[in-house]
Amino acid sequence: MQILKGLIMVKRELDADKIERKLEEKGIFGSFIRGEETASSDIDVLIEYEKASERGAKND
Repeated sequence: MQILKGLIMVKRELDADKIERKLEEKGIFGSFIRGEETASSDIDVLIEYEKASERGAKND
C-alpha cells in the first residue's frame, strides 16, 4: 500500500509541474510493470520534459 501512496504522490507532483514545464512523457517501467516485483524491488519512473530550446521554437 505504501508503494501506491508513493505513486499517487509522484503523479500529483508531475501533474502540478506540468503547468511550469512541458511534460513530454511520464511512466513506470521495470519489474512492477512486468509483474515480477519482489519485496526489495524499486520502482522505475520515467519523467521526460520538453527541452527549453524546443519549447521556444514551438512558441515562435
